[in-house]
Amino acid sequence: MTPKEIKVVMLALMSSLLLAALDQTIVASALPTIVSDLGSAGKLSWVITSYLLASIAVMPLYGKIGDLYGRKKILLLAISLFLAGSMLCGITNSLFTLVLARVVQGLGAGGLFPLITATIADIIPLKNRAKYQGGIGAVFAIASLMGPLLGGLITDLFSWRAIFFINLPISIIALILVKKHLYGKEVTHKHKIDYLGAFLGTVGITLLLVFMLFGGKTYGWLSWQILSLLILAITSLLLFVKVEQNSYEPILPLSLFRNRVVVLNLVISFFTGAILFGVVIYLSIFLQVVKGFSPTISGLALLPLTLGIFPSSMRVGKMVGKSGEFKSFYIIGFGLLALSTLGLTTINSKVSYLILGLLLFLAGLGLGMLMQLPSLVVTNVLPKETIGVGASTVTLFRSIGSAMGTAIFGTILNLQLSNYLSELMGQIFKEKIVMPDEIDSFAALDQMPDTIKKMILESFTHAVNDIYLAVFLFTLVGVMVSIIMPNLKLKEHDE
Repeated sequence: MTPKEIKVVMLALMSSLLLAALDQTIVASALPTIVSDLGSAGKLSWVITSYLLASIAVMPLYGKIGDLYGRKKILLLAISLFLAGSMLCGITNSLFTLVLARVVQGLGAGGLFPLITATIADIIPLKNRAKYQGGIGAVFAIASLMGPLLGGLITDLFSWRAIFFINLPISIIALILVKKHLYGKEVTHKHKIDYLGAFLGTVGITLLLVFMLFGGKTYGWLSWQILSLLILAITSLLLFVKVEQNSYEPILPLSLFRNRVVVLNLVISFFTGAILFGVVIYLSIFLQVVKGFSPTISGLALLPLTLGIFPSSMRVGKMVGKSGEFKSFYIIGFGLLALSTLGLTTINSKVSYLILGLLLFLAGLGLGMLMQLPSLVVTNVLPKETIGVGASTVTLFRSIGSAMGTAIFGTILNLQLSNYLSELMGQIFKEKIVMPDEIDSFAALDQMPDTIKKMILESFTHAVNDIYLAVFLFTLVGVMVSIIMPNLKLKEHDE
């Protein structure tokens, strides 16, 4: 490919990736308006959950098929599915069909995440590749932070349907540019797709995520519903491993997990996803509940995180591409996150925004070093024919880390808020605790007596401090994993 063609294709890929990443969170601010139009408030969470589940479940399948049949055709399919799902979301007239349309959209997005990373590994030399993959990390961070803010602004200025319609022209342009300028691989022999493995893996991952999403919230952790989901998830994943051991062309080659560098990078990707969502989600809630910020202002208040991530990811990408050395950036990245999250364990209602901004900036610098290095390392140490599987597995582990981390931190918030309220207000108030992960439920605080309101906010602040203590422990695990990482030097596949 000529330099001009590479630039055109990269523009198409990055814009598609930004849309897919934004659609993970951009709908959040529009949910109240969607309910007003379509009703069914009880099923509202599935507007977001259906998209996440669909995208995460199909990532390994896309990675493998891309390796077998070439990235171009499968990438065009993923963009087309995302385009079709966006159009269906914009024209739907019921919440049920909106959820189904979000599934279609998620099936497309699930391909975009790993296929774009693998395509970059195909067409960009190592010395420049880290820079582009650092850009991917920045795209994910910006999307995570700016999604709710953009969703609220678009809904206020136009309509919640515009959130989905805005995807159409950009996706169509990306489709045309990829089709015209990205070279496709010729398939010289027929492959046998591991359909049984794909089915069992998809079912197992989906059930595991549903278990984490519903556990401790919709149903108790020891309820028969949650335990049944866990048993079915484990059974499906064990059968998946058995099938993959005997498959000629497995969806997820188990040899991947015999490579120490790959396994350690998957662990790092998992913890990076969990830490990112832990910092963003619960600090946003803290700012709204304790500091009294509006949703829009709390979104803007998180900008120092992006200001740290973007230059860090780009600079580190260039340095790794030039030297091939990456281990030290893992240690420094998790070290910065440890300092930042340790500081967040001490925040309270009187903390100045200057301090919060500094802690967020430090966290951003650390995350910028970690967001895309695992993809770069894994796609470099694996043979070319398994690049897609490697990229999809890294993305899968980061997504699962985000989902499981959010669930774990949410459970900590529930339990610790209950404990602190019991201590401060007595057992009589224990049954009157509002759900801390639903920000609207705190609207009643303004109608409460000042003494009780102060106790609730104090309890909530202590619970948030405990969450950041857990996040801090996650960063320490990241430091230890980084220390035992082999000190390799990346090189071109053909060197």
